[in-house]
Amino acid sequence: MGHTNSKLELEELKEQYKRNEQRATKENLILRQDIEKLKNYQVAQEKSVMERQLEQLKKQHAELENRLCQQQINHKEYQDHFIGYMGKILCKLVRATQEEKVLRKEHKQIEIEGIVYSIREYVSRGGFGEIYKGKNTKNHHTVTIKVLANSTVIQSQSNNEIQFLKLVQKIKLDNHPVFEYYGCKMSNDGIYIALELAHCDLYKLWPDMAEKGDFEEKLYFSTMIIMYVLRTLIFLEKLNIIYGDIKPQNLVVVQMPDYFCIKLIDFGTIEKLNTTHSQITVTCNKTYTKYFASPEFLQRNPNIKLKTRHLHKKSDA
Repeated sequence: MGHTNSKLELEELKEQYKRNEQRATKENLILRQDIEKLKNYQVAQEKSVMERQLEQLKKQHAELENRLCQQQINHKEYQDHFIGYMGKILCKLVRATQEEKVLRKEHKQIEIEGIVYSIREYVSRGGFGEIYKGKNTKNHHTVTIKVLANSTVIQSQSNNEIQFLKLVQKIKLDNHPVFEYYGCKMSNDGIYIALELAHCDLYKLWPDMAEKGDFEEKLYFSTMIIMYVLRTLIFLEKLNIIYGDIKPQNLVVVQMPDYFCIKLIDFGTIEKLNTTHSQITVTCNKTYTKYFASPEFLQRNPNIKLKTRHLHKKSDA
């Protein structure tokens, strides 16, 4: 009897274990299904986030593309506007050149550093000499010939200018801010310097521009003048040089095939800015132009002798 009961209990335990195993298998299956659902949900969520991010990126890209297109259109309009104004100014420049009266015809030749120049006409008289228009007989380029009296003072200033022009000639730049130098000849009858041709200076060009140009044209051209002058002064400052005589007569317009530029001329009075105290000042009898000098140069004090009063070179750029 006891043996039979034990057998029944064993069978019952086996049956119970089997049911538990089936239930565990079923629960495990449900758990795996839930995990799979969770994974699918996470993947779907991530996919949804990625799709939203992708859509956002596409939208940003489209907006950026539209902005770039608009900028290109605006730039094209500005460029066309710029070219239009450049054309107007060049036309005025050409008209001014064409209307310029020939003061005196010349028919002589001079050799400067191995190049023969044919002097064609007298243009004007500057502070220290005369300006002529000539032609290089070798390449037929029209040039400016500056003729100065061969005195000790002028020779010193000319040497100063020529040394500087030769120095900057070695610095290769597009749209160089300094007048191009071709050569010099010193003789008993004068000092001849061959330079790049300028069509006119700002002193002659600006009155015509101010009288006939519209407001926008004058604003544009005056802004260009300021930019060119600042560019030139920065260029000189990097060379540790003070110009000292900025004025409209020393800023000339040089016409290129497709544009024009403004360049600085007359470097006879430039000063090298050194660091030692004795070399950073100049006396008040230094060459300057009255209406374009700094107030320090024009200041007069009866208690101080003019020749003994020293000023920093940077006081008059």
